[in-house]
Amino acid sequence: QTSIVSSQPRTFVASTVVGASAYTDENTSKMRQIIASRLAESIGPIPTFYLTVEIEMDNALELRKAINTSVSEDEKISVNDIIIKVAALSLVKHPFVNASYQDKSLRFYEQADIGIAVAIDEGLITPVIRGANLKGFLEIAAEVKDLAAKAKAKKLQPEEYTGATFSISNLG
Repeated sequence: QTSIVSSQPRTFVASTVVGASAYTDENTSKMRQIIASRLAESIGPIPTFYLTVEIEMDNALELRKAINTSVSEDEKISVNDIIIKVAALSLVKHPFVNASYQDKSLRFYEQADIGIAVAIDEGLITPVIRGANLKGFLEIAAEVKDLAAKAKAKKLQPEEYTGATFSISNLG
């Protein structure tokens, strides 16, 4: 078999556990190691909760349409950009949601640094829109496009994909 990451054939090693699948170990990039570490951290000691709510988005779609008719093609905003802004404002309004549990304390964040999931060959990475609560829709849209392009070109710096206080993944 051939790896998705490398064009070299994989050599599988039999597992020492009876009945378990054979496996192969591949070295990973520093970026992939940080992504895996952050995902493991988020599942482990950080409390996770899920909330499902149906929201009427007609007004948001009208706002998007109004903004997009007044800007050039490369400045247009997406529904995701609106969600980033609204989430950021909500996080500042509700500081217990914009917080993380530390070893013996809660850490509350002054600004809403929003991680946005971007698909790359190695998986997902979450570049961060710093201080999204302080930015307008056009600024958020431009920054999302810039960070997504950098992510896909593997040119993100660690400070551009670490330290989000909240993350958003576009499931659509």
